Amino acid sequence: MNVKKPLDKKQRIIDAAIKLISKKGYHGATTSLIAKEAGVSQGLIFHYFGKKEGLFFSLLKEKSEMFKEEFEKSVGDERNALKKIEIAMLTHARLIPKEEKFFEIMIKQIRGSGLDIKKINKIGMLKSYKLIVGLIEEGIEQGVLRKVDVETAATCLFGMMEYNALRWMVFGKSFSLEDAAKEAVDIFLRGIAKS
Repeated sequence: MNVKKPLDKKQRIIDAAIKLISKKGYHGATTSLIAKEAGVSQGLIFHYFGKKEGLFFSLLKEKSEMFKEEFEKSVGDERNALKKIEIAMLTHARLIPKEEKFFEIMIKQIRGSGLDIKKINKIGMLKSYKLIVGLIEEGIEQGVLRKVDVETAATCLFGMMEYNALRWMVFGKSFSLEDAAKEAVDIFLRGIAKS
């Protein structure tokens, strides 16, 4: 007899939530639909997550951790901050197709959901943003980046990453995300003005 472990059920709930929220929106993906998709009782969702909002923030936290781990694995022993910035952009570009439904939720579904945007930023985007801030600070310390307002530079780079994802989703995946990430790194690090 194959007995599912509690963690398997928790993960099935999170996976079902991502699938349904990306398809039906936050409000359309009811806990009863999520429970049915996950093959669990609705009560189990409430047991693990409290309510749907708790489930949403749990999946956000899980995916944020996963992205951070993927970046750290990709960086390995690399010390050069410029190379790390490129790795961050490419890691992001490679994860979007793998985690497309999650990115779709973050990019398309959050607005109008009634969820606390500050909390979403704190749990989800802030970790990625702080990682970018750290890379820019590291580049300045290494002397490979000029002194700039770190927050503004991180916002520009983060915006490039997120808008490439949005453009890829909206325009039917008609271009290579990795190529766009490489071009964005080049533009970010070297600018677009002729020297």
